[in-house]
Amino acid sequence: MDCKTIKELLSHFAKNEDSELGDDRADQLLGAVKSKVAYKTAKEEPAPVTNNEIMTMEEAAAFFRVTIEELEDEFQTLPVFSIGGQVRIRRSQLLKWIEDRERMMRGHRVLSLVNE
Repeated sequence: MDCKTIKELLSHFAKNEDSELGDDRADQLLGAVKSKVAYKTAKEEPAPVTNNEIMTMEEAAAFFRVTIEELEDEFQTLPVFSIGGQVRIRRSQLLKWIEDRERMMRGHRVLSLVNE
């Protein structure tokens, strides 16, 4: 079922259930449904991970098995570069970034044990 059909059904439902609900409410409901479906789909069925050395943000998100929004939360710390106005990540640098974060987390754990 496409988004237009879902919007029509939501609009019909909203108009019949409550006279104050209309197209605006249908748009809100459609947005909520799309967000939930996109989030659930990203969590359950990640895009295939590629073996390309240069990755898009979408490929990096699939690599981590997170949504693009979750990956964007880490954008300031990711080893990204821009080419042609598009953000890219070198796979080897991404693996190094992961190793650095793992090392940092181990260091935090050691410090917390020493401070106990």
